[in-house]
Amino acid sequence: MSKLIAIDDGHGMETPGKQTFKFPDGTIMKENEFNSAVANYLKEYLNHNGFDTLLVAPTDKDTPLEDRVKLANSKKADLYISIHADAFGVE
Repeated sequence: MSKLIAIDDGHGMETPGKQTFKFPDGTIMKENEFNSAVANYLKEYLNHNGFDTLLVAPTDKDTPLEDRVKLANSKKADLYISIHADAFGVE
């Protein structure tokens, strides 16, 4: 029997303040850009290795944590992985 792994890519694209510091060229990376890429890679890797997966926040919109957890619980996920890449010292 396969195990179901819930994958949470954290904050949505427009969540205020969830970004990197400014890179030398002046650009930033929103946390969701990194997190969603990692979540999708993880999903593919886990599926390839026989696990079932559930993306609990599959869009770039900000999905409340309560909703993400309720979805995982309603599907009886065996494991919940939450991916975050918060910046430290962002001004």
